[in-house]
Amino acid sequence: ENMNKNMIKSMETGPGKFNPATIPSKDHTLLLNFISRDVNALADEDPKKRKAGLLRLYQIFVLSGVSIEKKVLMPTLLSIQKALFTRLLDKSEKNRELAILIIKQLLAQSDDASLSMQYLLPILIEKLGAVDLEGTAGLPDVMKPSPSQKPMVMKSTPEKCEEIRLRIAELMRILISTTEETSLRGYVDDIVNIVRALAMDPYGPVIMEACKAISELSKNAKETIFHYAEALGRSLFTSLVHKHSKNRIAGLEALGQLMYVAPFKYSSNIIDGLIGFRDPNVVPIKDFYQPSTNVNYLAALV
Repeated sequence: ENMNKNMIKSMETGPGKFNPATIPSKDHTLLLNFISRDVNALADEDPKKRKAGLLRLYQIFVLSGVSIEKKVLMPTLLSIQKALFTRLLDKSEKNRELAILIIKQLLAQSDDASLSMQYLLPILIEKLGAVDLEGTAGLPDVMKPSPSQKPMVMKSTPEKCEEIRLRIAELMRILISTTEETSLRGYVDDIVNIVRALAMDPYGPVIMEACKAISELSKNAKETIFHYAEALGRSLFTSLVHKHSKNRIAGLEALGQLMYVAPFKYSSNIIDGLIGFRDPNVVPIKDFYQPSTNVNYLAALV
């Protein structure tokens, strides 16, 4: 809210001020010409010039209140998306925040967000460190240890700003809820890794948005994610031990949606994890040297 007030003030009095009525909202070519200088500024070496370009784009697409027709917005987004998405990797925190807010607004209004996923998702994975979350990449299946039943937290996320991670979680929820399941299938690995990393974030509001995103994913992509249900369920264990009740409730609701998605085999594994079940006939080798315990999440919630 404070940033919006500052943006409005700069829009009214700053050097980049303009009349919202001059925004060509009904012609793609005119709109691209109108923002071309600002888009070019995004690649400038000077962070102040990049910020000025982002501020101007934020004013045009977010603060102006001008309704841009979708037939104009989509080709405009496709033309500027690479330059805009790259600013998520900007060294300046303010520039990254402006970029994610603009992207969120544009994708929320677009007809087909899947056209942007091939460029956007790899950047989000890099920002969140959502790679090899189990720590078993490259190991043969016979050598992979059983997944941990304990709640996991992302310790060192490349994106240090909590507010930006929160905006990313909100963006993922928009992408999942507005995209057809057939369009999500080609990116399901990346989407699952991103929402899992967000669900294990140390910042509470990010966890809540991630739980809502997983709920949306369970509703909109049932046939696509059933093989991922167990991994998604384990990532939700973090929310069940959070100190805020709203996060625990969001985690339970997301788990409830996952139960309807997963076949019995995967659902039973999720339930085993929830109650801390251990098969007495299967004893990990490390337990011969160091005893271990499981967490009964359902008992902890009572």
